[in-house]
Amino acid sequence: MNFIMYGKPGSGKGTQAKELAKRFGYAHISTGDILRDAELRKTTVGAEIAKLIDAGMFIPDAQIFDLVLERLKRADCVAGWVLDGFPRTVPQLALMVHSDIFRVHAMIELVVSNEVVVRRISGRLFHEPSGRSYHKDFVPPRIAERDDVTGEKLVQRADDAETAVLGRLATYQTKTQPVLDACKTLARVHSPLDCRYFEADGEENPVTLYRTIYDYAEQLNQAGAQPLPFASFRSQFSLV
Repeated sequence: MNFIMYGKPGSGKGTQAKELAKRFGYAHISTGDILRDAELRKTTVGAEIAKLIDAGMFIPDAQIFDLVLERLKRADCVAGWVLDGFPRTVPQLALMVHSDIFRVHAMIELVVSNEVVVRRISGRLFHEPSGRSYHKDFVPPRIAERDDVTGEKLVQRADDAETAVLGRLATYQTKTQPVLDACKTLARVHSPLDCRYFEADGEENPVTLYRTIYDYAEQLNQAGAQPLPFASFRSQFSLV
């Protein structure tokens, strides 16, 4: 079966997507991994992406979509896959709806408040030489802002600063929330009782959260759920 996992930054989406894929023997697919792989393999597309990233430019939706599509055609995706936060823009969603390759059985969203996201991310601290990580509230160092092993000062990465996190959340609200709203419609095509958009409490204990997600996925497996009929919605999603 094929799933899409959604969630705000800091929701635990990546961890839960990996665990779900591992449990069922599915491929875990994230655009970050795909882009890094394209660069490492030094493909033509990878070289183009590297230039865009170095220039601080956004990668076109169609280009990302093509890379994801190529990834879905690999042998490890035959049994099933879990897409980690893709599509994340309305144009990417339109491309997915118009594709026959994207056979999605369900979408799962980890629901987390902005306040929890800010607390989770802005509390991260790192010891750069070793890569050891801490959290001000959840995994604090023995001495405030000092590495437990060396005693050296810990740092907060620029992307983890509260202002940066709020900016990422604003981008998520602008670009990805409309995708989630559309996905909720796509997921209710069979009947209100057969909704394939599952909202899980992302503020739960990670183990409890995983069990909730696993139970939902297993229920669909046992029921022999069929892919969502995206083709019937193509007239509502124009390709520009």
